[in-house]
Amino acid sequence: MTKQQRTIRRAQLQLCQHTTSSRAALAAEVHFSVVNEPRSVSSRAGLAIVALAVAMTGLTGCERVAPPKPLEQLTTQERAGHNAFITNCSQCHNDRKTGALHGPSLLGVYKKPYLPSGAPANDDRIANVIQHGRGMMPALGNQVAPDDITDILAYLKTL
Repeated sequence: MTKQQRTIRRAQLQLCQHTTSSRAALAAEVHFSVVNEPRSVSSRAGLAIVALAVAMTGLTGCERVAPPKPLEQLTTQERAGHNAFITNCSQCHNDRKTGALHGPSLLGVYKKPYLPSGAPANDDRIANVIQHGRGMMPALGNQVAPDDITDILAYLKTL
């Protein structure tokens, strides 16, 4: 994923946190800044692409994800992952509701193609972030056992 694609994806994800009326206002604000602020031609073209992506998200709405699997229907591994999530992750991440704590909500994390960072939403990437950290997220590889990480990944797929 290119830097420009990551920027567009982050802008779309941030836009989806807003209400429908504020999405339109935010899209208009981005368009205004692209048109009116002095920039180089290439910078203006890049911002125009971002503004278009933001505007399209504002017009089409944000993707909705299916509700999470009910807790009483979790398999043994998924239940173990839920317990490991509560112990190791819930201080910073919501799992069954939207809205960020110290880190982004993980509701529907596997139902979207990309993580909030713009990285692909797959087992390898998510396990790597848990083990080694990324950005403000600390590395938990010394704290969370490999089997617990596998269980957490199984649980995240139910969200």
